[in-house]
Amino acid sequence: EKEDCGAALELQLIKAFPTLLVLTGAGLASPFINIAMKYRKQAKDMEKLKASGAATEHYVISNLEMQTKMLEYQGKDQMNSYAVVMNSLAFVVLFGMLAPALIT
Repeated sequence: EKEDCGAALELQLIKAFPTLLVLTGAGLASPFINIAMKYRKQAKDMEKLKASGAATEHYVISNLEMQTKMLEYQGKDQMNSYAVVMNSLAFVVLFGMLAPALIT
């Protein structure tokens, strides 16, 4: 039995787009989780210093210190970011071919 190409594309989009959204969300959450873990470690270290008497009060982290806790953005990261943008664009283009009236 011959399958309609539009139906096959629609089925693939229904399966792949939610997967793309979940993986993109995980990729976006990863750096924030890393920073949150570093903040948590710093807060625990400060509590230990306060308990030992080496520190008297908790200080607010500066913008420069916050940037040191961020992951370094390297060439591999740039390539991954470009791939995410291209994948999203490809889904819009493929969906536009399937149902052009919905995207105009």
